Amino acid sequence: MPLQAPFEKTLNSMTQESQQKCVHFLLTDYIFLVLLVGHILAIVGWMGAAFLFTSVLGPSLEKMANEARSEFLIKTIPRYSMYVASTSGAAILLGASLYGYSYVAKDLSTGIALNLLQAGAGTGLIAFIVVMAIVLPSARHLLRLLREGQAGTVQPAGRGNAIALAQSRVRTGTAIVFVLLILAVVLMVVGATI
Repeated sequence: MPLQAPFEKTLNSMTQESQQKCVHFLLTDYIFLVLLVGHILAIVGWMGAAFLFTSVLGPSLEKMANEARSEFLIKTIPRYSMYVASTSGAAILLGASLYGYSYVAKDLSTGIALNLLQAGAGTGLIAFIVVMAIVLPSARHLLRLLREGQAGTVQPAGRGNAIALAQSRVRTGTAIVFVLLILAVVLMVVGATI
C-alpha cells in the first residue's frame, strides 16, 4: 500500500481528462506487455524446439539402430509436431496482435526501426511457412512410413530411402527455420531498440 498513496496524490491533483489519459496509458501498457511477453515466450519455445531437433535429436538419430530410431520417432513425432505447430502459430498470432495493437494505439515505431521490425516479422512469417509447408508434412510422411514398417507388411523396395529422405527434409527444414528465427529475433531486437 505505500506505493498507492503517491499514485493517488498524483491522480487526485490531475484534471479529469488527464486522469483518463493516465488510466488509458497504464491499461495500454498492460495489454502491450501481455502481448509482448506471450509473443516472446512463444518464440523461445519455437526456437527451442528447432534448436533441440537440429543440434541434439537429428545427430543422435543418425547413430541409432533402425528399429530403435523407428520406435523413438513414432513416439516423438506426434508430440513434437503438435508443439511446433502450437508455438509457431502462437508466435505468429501474438506477433500480429502486437503489431495490430501498436497500430491502433498509434505507438508504432517509424523509419528504420519500423523497417527492421517489419523485416523481422517477414522473416518469422517465412519460417512459419517453412514449418507448415515442409517440416510438418515431412514429419507426418515420415511417421506414416515408420508405422507402415511396424505393421508387419512386406515393405516395398526403396522404403529405407523414403524414410531417409523424409528425415532429411525434417532436419533440413528445421535447421532453416532455426536460422530464420535467429535472424528474425536479431532484426526485431535491433528495430525495437532504435
